[in-house]
Amino acid sequence: MDSIHRYIEHKQNYVSSLNCLYLNARSVANKFTKVKDLVSTIKGLDIIIVTETWLNCEDGAFFHIQGFNAFFASRLGRGGGVTVFVRESIKVLDSLILRRKQDGIGFDVLRVDQEVH
Repeated sequence: MDSIHRYIEHKQNYVSSLNCLYLNARSVANKFTKVKDLVSTIKGLDIIIVTETWLNCEDGAFFHIQGFNAFFASRLGRGGGVTVFVRESIKVLDSLILRRKQDGIGFDVLRVDQEVH
């Protein structure tokens, strides 16, 4: 975790960059408090991407991080699911959930279009 902090502190010197955190949760329901604790220790995060949330449509409303808007692509069946948390100060123009199956492999894409000032 120290290397994450050093990298983000270095990146904070650049105004034009976005600081993003990517996590593969492998079921976020029992780990969400740990995710929020981690996020609270890292200053300057703009976007948090959590994959393999394993959330159903009705689960998403229970997962909120203060200061962020959440966009959910719930799982279809076992596993999967993506949540993108975007800092409230970033204007989100649109979000789109794409569900695809290619060569026998299913995947979800959550696209969030944003305007950064």
